Amino acid sequence: MNFSKLITSFTILNNSERRETFKDALDGMKEASERHINLKLEKCNKTIESVQHKYNQTENAVEKLDLSSKLNNLQDKQKVLNEKLNKIKSYKSLKEKPNQIVDKVMVSVASECEKDLSKPIDKLNISNLVEKIVLKSNDNIENEKSIEPVKKESFSFSNKKRKEMSVELASAPKKELKQNSIGKGVELS
Repeated sequence: MNFSKLITSFTILNNSERRETFKDALDGMKEASERHINLKLEKCNKTIESVQHKYNQTENAVEKLDLSSKLNNLQDKQKVLNEKLNKIKSYKSLKEKPNQIVDKVMVSVASECEKDLSKPIDKLNISNLVEKIVLKSNDNIENEKSIEPVKKESFSFSNKKRKEMSVELASAPKKELKQNSIGKGVELS
């Protein structure tokens, strides 16, 4: 929903309405990314516990070596997820930022979306794209010093490009969802 809202924001002609829609979408995407990473982290932690338990129970040296390797990989994954989560939690909303900074972040996000949405539909992972957009936009907000105005055309998709993206997204195979403990649909990888 928020990703659709983000894409829609690029098509709005009224500057203030476009910025507000973009800010709302980005804030919603931040919350969704945080929930998604929390679910991944929860799953990783449960897997670590399970592997640790198997490691402690086994007597076989070869099996212990294999489990030790799995445990190290899982702990590396856990570290990466924690770093992403901390970075997303430090996200700075655009709500109070000057219009020039909002416009520059929009340009960057539009460019990122256009680049990723041009990939074949079977290679497109919206959850990862949303996460990448949130992380990159946060970096852009932190690093933005210039307040030069941005040309409107530099972040709007052409009508042709919007139609292509709509057709591709509409014809994309739907991913299977399972219910998590909270009752929310979770994408199966």
